[in-house]
Amino acid sequence: MLLYAAAFAAAEALERNAGSRAALPAYRTLATSATEPERTRAILAGLRCARAAEDVDALDAFVTLWPTAQGGHFDDVRGLVLALFAAPGGPGKLFAYRLAQAEATRTKRGLAGYLYGRVAEAVRPDTARAIYEDARTRATAEGDERVYAASTARLLTFLTPDESETAAALAKSIDSALVDDAGKLAIAGALIGAKSRFSRASGFTLLQELLRDARTRAAASRTDASALASRALVLAAKAADRLVATATPLEIERLRALFAETPDERLRGTLVGRLEGALQARVGANLASDNGPASRDPGYLTAFLAARDAFAGTPPSYAPNPVTAATLTALADLQAKRTAACEFALDRLARALAGPDPLGGATNAVSSLLLLTLGHEHEGVRTAAQRVALRFAALGSPPKCGFLLLAKAVFVPLTQAGGTDGADLAEATRLALLETALRRAEPNAAEMLFERSLARGWALAETDPEGALASLRRARSLGA
Repeated sequence: MLLYAAAFAAAEALERNAGSRAALPAYRTLATSATEPERTRAILAGLRCARAAEDVDALDAFVTLWPTAQGGHFDDVRGLVLALFAAPGGPGKLFAYRLAQAEATRTKRGLAGYLYGRVAEAVRPDTARAIYEDARTRATAEGDERVYAASTARLLTFLTPDESETAAALAKSIDSALVDDAGKLAIAGALIGAKSRFSRASGFTLLQELLRDARTRAAASRTDASALASRALVLAAKAADRLVATATPLEIERLRALFAETPDERLRGTLVGRLEGALQARVGANLASDNGPASRDPGYLTAFLAARDAFAGTPPSYAPNPVTAATLTALADLQAKRTAACEFALDRLARALAGPDPLGGATNAVSSLLLLTLGHEHEGVRTAAQRVALRFAALGSPPKCGFLLLAKAVFVPLTQAGGTDGADLAEATRLALLETALRRAEPNAAEMLFERSLARGWALAETDPEGALASLRRARSLGA
């Protein structure tokens, strides 16, 4: 009607000349009495003025009226929702939630549902999962691939670990080119949590693409590059922790390529080196056991994150166990043939083993390192490894390979390298490992300890009669 059109024009003039608060009564009257399209236009204008005037009662009244509005006004509503959400303090976020809810209910469109979900994540996170499920259903019916992709990617962040296969199936249905960086991270996380090695490899490839993009941004001095890389590396490192002991060649290849894309050069070298060190530990653990694949110790690669502060954006707290960190550093140095650095890392590991509850799930990683270093050709590395083995034996936590094999690693390589039974530290290490193997009732431990005690007793007969007598008495107790 011309009457309502004229009244709406007068209300707009009042808003321009006297301000938002002065125009609110006029818009409220039109919102409750005018016909369309002026009624819906008055509700929108009232919402705008109520937000600008910070009038809570008026906001409540206009938000309550919005479900009855007519026509498509999503862009206007989205602008109001974002403005309300960004308002400092006060009830702005709650009104943003209510307005987004009203728009989703009113239009039943996937895009409105996605907006509602994003606001719900901050205001009512317990409702977000159901909202995103509804939004992706609506987007599917509408054929809107972009909204489907965005809603499904957000939904992935609300699935539980028990739903890993569901998450992987949903992730495969998303075109990653249609989502933002956060969506790509969610897709990658779901894929690398799958049972299928091919799905996991796809997840690693997506993380590699994110890291490559971060390097490009870093080259262009864009400020969010480090934060993106940090989040991707945290996700990759946690996956490597879980998978490195049983990863397939395809996954290992993807992990190597992924870490090679790390934007920071110093951190890149650390990550690649530690990955190779961990893979070397897996080889050692497999050689040390006839009972299947290498250890699945939790935190096997958490030392990746020791260098996380190289980024400006620090990822969530995920501190490595000191023993794990020192073990993987030593393995990386060993792989790179940095003997002096490896010796230093072994000394640090020996000190870490003296702390409270030191192993923290790293038993098999330490035993793998010892298998590779107790017989090392470099005397300094051997000696440092023996000090580690003495403390490791005292802890008594059984490695998968057993203490007897560690004792043999001390004995055989040292003899081949020209050592003697009188080498005090080596002999003490060997005997400590054998005694621990005996306490653990490992097969053949008693026989080997008997032989070593007897041989040591005769070797010390001239130089250390008391030590010789103690060794012979120990041999007699074992042979009785």
